[in-house]
Amino acid sequence: MVAGGPPGAGRLLAAAALCVVSLGLAWGAGDHAPGYRADARAVLVPAAVALAVAARRRTAGTRRTARVALAALCALAVLAVSRALPAAAASALGAAALGTPRVWPEAAARAGAAWRGALSR
Repeated sequence: MVAGGPPGAGRLLAAAALCVVSLGLAWGAGDHAPGYRADARAVLVPAAVALAVAARRRTAGTRRTARVALAALCALAVLAVSRALPAAAASALGAAALGTPRVWPEAAARAGAAWRGALSR
């Protein structure tokens, strides 16, 4: 637990840090521009801020903002896959996977139940 933060704040801070680290990866279509010069920064920077704020204050507004950030990270992962950038896709999905159980517990529970059901067959 992060000192002074709600339970699970460490996962959200790790997701925010992964967004910041992802700025150094290749995100460009043809020239493989790093994220700090590519269109990915329009998602990565606000997502990092939203997740970091949600780690410190857990209100309905910060939870809603973090959910939007996680959905945007998933969309960014699809963009990275379409550009054949596996490291970028993995980092966006990793950040989304870290944050989802904390800000979207019902979605994480459904996904966990689906995995358990698929594995038991």
